[in-house]
Amino acid sequence: DMEDSNINNFSDNMSLRVQQKKKVPNMPAVVESKHGFIKPRDDMSDEDKFSKSIKDIGCGLFHTVALTNAGELWVWGSNEYSQHGIETSIILKEYEELNKKKKKVSSLPPECFPHKVRQFDIKQNKKITHVATGSHHIIAVENNRKPYGWGRNIEGQLGIGKSCRDVNKPTPITELIGQTCKQIACSEAHTLFLNDFGEVFAFGSPQYGRLGLGLSTAL
Repeated sequence: DMEDSNINNFSDNMSLRVQQKKKVPNMPAVVESKHGFIKPRDDMSDEDKFSKSIKDIGCGLFHTVALTNAGELWVWGSNEYSQHGIETSIILKEYEELNKKKKKVSSLPPECFPHKVRQFDIKQNKKITHVATGSHHIIAVENNRKPYGWGRNIEGQLGIGKSCRDVNKPTPITELIGQTCKQIACSEAHTLFLNDFGEVFAFGSPQYGRLGLGLSTAL
């Protein structure tokens, strides 16, 4: 029987592990925590006190993102372009600390395991409400009105200009702060942002006219 697909028991510390009871390649496995629940704030509703389940998920080319019911964001897979929102050296250091504490840690590369994007702390009311991922970049919106981008930016697909080819931490998309997000979508080299007025903002590579703005230079 296939295990229950719910993803639960997220931790406040770090690292989820992927459990696979049967060693069958490419078969579904349950992703679950091993360090307990996060500590709730007194003013949080029962629904938002804990990350108990996944409400949205997305796949890049070599990474995966998951958004919990409480608004926490988790990333696993490749960190070549800082898709985890931190440098790989920091992830390695954290797993080394777990080893010192004699926690059970797999011999697989640490970035293979889910890692919480700690910049978005629900205990500080930094709750993610929308997320989308392109091939190598991620766009997330905090509390419906503050979008961030990180990862690959070679075509300006993060909406923060083209001054940096790669961005290693969530960075506000200042031009869209205050816009109420209804939906976001990402492709390999461009991003679309839909607001509550039905307006679509496009940025990234204009190749093939994918931005709907003609064959101009990247925006």
